[in-house]
Amino acid sequence: MKQMFISVLMLINVDIVLMKAVECPKGEQITNSGDVTESGTAGKDFTFNCIAIGLTGTLKCGENGIWTEQKGCPATIKGSVLLSTDFFMSQNCAEKCAKTAKCSFVDSEQVNGVCVYYPAPVIYEDLKTQSLTECIKKCKDDTKCLTVHHYQNRCILFNANIKKLHVKKDIYGIIVQIRN
Repeated sequence: MKQMFISVLMLINVDIVLMKAVECPKGEQITNSGDVTESGTAGKDFTFNCIAIGLTGTLKCGENGIWTEQKGCPATIKGSVLLSTDFFMSQNCAEKCAKTAKCSFVDSEQVNGVCVYYPAPVIYEDLKTQSLTECIKKCKDDTKCLTVHHYQNRCILFNANIKKLHVKKDIYGIIVQIRN
């Protein structure tokens, strides 16, 4: 009986040694990221950088050897958003904007009574935002914001997703969809 027990234990030991851990493949391209996967074992998380600077995503290696997205990167386009602007005469731009149907956001700096305003989907513009990361933070802090455009020090927030914006693909900035 004792020898049979030892034989069963040895058999179990051999089986355990022969079992190989499930691995997820390395070198797979990640959506909206310049990174590729590293190899990983089942249950392991892999954190990667998004094209949108300052954001990261996470994949998990499944029991089936396939990476599954836990937190993906937002849709990102290198380019510019084509904006229409208009103007009206007023000494109080914000008040006039509130009474003007097409006005969604007004530039707070009026010159000689001329106020420049933007129709929807623009909800905010700032010419002093140093980085894309700062611009994204402004969007995350405003529940109406879905998408940002950043170029040099200009940050524009939109209450529409990328597909609804008039985008010109070029080298002048980056557009990032933060929410759907």
